[in-house]
Amino acid sequence: MNTPDNNQSTSSEAPGQTKEVEIFVNSRSKTATGKEISYTDVVKLAFADAFQNPNTVYTVTYTYGEANKPGGSMVDGDTVKLKKGMHFNVAFTTRS
Repeated sequence: MNTPDNNQSTSSEAPGQTKEVEIFVNSRSKTATGKEISYTDVVKLAFADAFQNPNTVYTVTYTYGEANKPGGSMVDGDTVKLKKGMHFNVAFTTRS
């Protein structure tokens, strides 16, 4: 999976099969592509310099998701189906 820039996410779908979806990450409009988005991609959309400090832990929650799972939290390794207008909140804590 390619690393997203600050405004876009990428997906493992074949070229020509991607669909752009507007989502909100920490209340900012972002564009994601594909059918799913990963925990890592959401964090990188929120914080461009994410994962540089091994003592930083990220918490990801979302709302306005698909009907079968409209909200919840994500941990490293998780993916969720994208839906236009989804909201993601990403916060970080530095372990001491």
